[in-house]
Amino acid sequence: MVKPSPELTSVFSRLLEAFQEGNEPTVRGLMSPGEHTLIMGTDPREWFRGGEGVELILLQMREMAAFDYETRRIEAFEHDGVGWVAADVVSHVGGGSSVELRMSATFVLEGASWRLVHLHTSSPSPDDPEVIGSELSATMERILDSVDTDTEATALREMLGTRMVTLVFTDIEESTRRTAASGDYEWSRIVARHFDQVRQIAEENHGVLVKTLGDGAMLAFGAAEEAVRAATAIVGSTDVVGEGPPLRLRVGVHAGEAIRREDDFFGQTVNRAARIAAAAQPGQVLVSEVIRSLVAEVPDISFEAALSFELKGVPGVQTLYPVRVGG
Repeated sequence: MVKPSPELTSVFSRLLEAFQEGNEPTVRGLMSPGEHTLIMGTDPREWFRGGEGVELILLQMREMAAFDYETRRIEAFEHDGVGWVAADVVSHVGGGSSVELRMSATFVLEGASWRLVHLHTSSPSPDDPEVIGSELSATMERILDSVDTDTEATALREMLGTRMVTLVFTDIEESTRRTAASGDYEWSRIVARHFDQVRQIAEENHGVLVKTLGDGAMLAFGAAEEAVRAATAIVGSTDVVGEGPPLRLRVGVHAGEAIRREDDFFGQTVNRAARIAAAAQPGQVLVSEVIRSLVAEVPDISFEAALSFELKGVPGVQTLYPVRVGG
């Protein structure tokens, strides 16, 4: 039976106090470190699971200027070892600024203690440095950079499932127009056949098709050379079933650290690989400087002249290289 929970009201109030006091041991003690834990914010980058969510909260606590919470309203309920809380809070930041927050949280009983497994904080001004007094971290790079030693960083990477991976993103040119011309059913058959080819090419090059994204795909490889070979093969596998011109693909390749959760990858490496694919011309494989350096000694992989791009969400001008398809 669902019932109001004064105990959870007290637990959540204690969590807020620990946040504003910078009491890291208490915050750790009240948060479940399991992979099921999810921390979300208004900033679209703030979507963290498990230990990385705990580390994000702690890092943001360290970065925040002095602040305190004014709790306007808390409602808490529980049923059979699960509890949930909703709160209307105002955060008063040093310098006189105030931020109105809506917070929701889910707790589970682990042993005899309530532990937080989900926290969602939303505000009208997501992570606005002018309001909160500093730029808060919302990326894995900032979290990993915050640890004190290489040993701690390595341990944290292992805990969070972070690994080196080479990613390939593909996208079909003018898919919306092709859908209208072919009809939904016929286009779905064409795309399904194409994805079967992409999966086969990935496996032939010791990679995997991670997921499909509308009319595009995300692939992962252990080696940059295999990823580039697969990318060029995919660009060449453009036959279709039925009438219509061959498919034309944009393909991007990038390598770096990414967070692996089950059968998917997340993080800035993933985002950058997708942006590189979006920058490619139809029929072109475009790779990052990292990829070019990794395959520089491979005799049958070569590149056209370097190109400069400003990629959405990536700071600075990026140098990218079109692969010379066919060697």
